[in-house]
Amino acid sequence: MNRCREFESVLNNEQYQKFCELKAKNSTNELDKTVWNVMNVLFEQDPKQKSNKLLQYLGFDKSQISKEIDEQLEKTTEEKKKTIETTVIESEDIDKLIQRALMVANFEAAVKCCLQAGRMVFFY
Repeated sequence: MNRCREFESVLNNEQYQKFCELKAKNSTNELDKTVWNVMNVLFEQDPKQKSNKLLQYLGFDKSQISKEIDEQLEKTTEEKKKTIETTVIESEDIDKLIQRALMVANFEAAVKCCLQAGRMVFFY
């Protein structure tokens, strides 16, 4: 009955994140802890923070992805100067880079990738 009152209090006071934090802290196994941590992220009020936290929780780091994109673009630019044969590999790599950039809402990097690959059709 006590747990019921506690839960009712959480609902009435809209303290969902605190409740999730407490449940995660008191979890006895990793699966329960993970579920409560994800629930905590989903109750985040700020949509941008929610998105960033969720992406981080899933293993996507915006700054790391941006760094990888910049390095790959620099590498493909150098390779492009040396030989034309890299265009097939470059095409597959660019697709992956564009997808990763869009996943973390780094539109500037996605545009750079499109320009690098000559994919103007994506801008229409």
